[in-house]
Amino acid sequence: MIAWLHIVAPSDWRATPRATSHCLCGRHVTAKGRDVVLALVADHADHRTLCTLHTAPERRQAA
Repeated sequence: MIAWLHIVAPSDWRATPRATSHCLCGRHVTAKGRDVVLALVADHADHRTLCTLHTAPERRQAA
């Protein structure tokens, strides 16, 4: 696993969701609050398409 996204979304809508995005390239980003967590989810997906650890030719061939 190269990158992972951890989301905590309590079932109570009054509770604040949080998320953390990690990547072996050194990325470590956290978010707290619905809008910010949603933005982090989109940013994490973008990072997976741009990160050199994901796009290296040897990684693509292995997949």
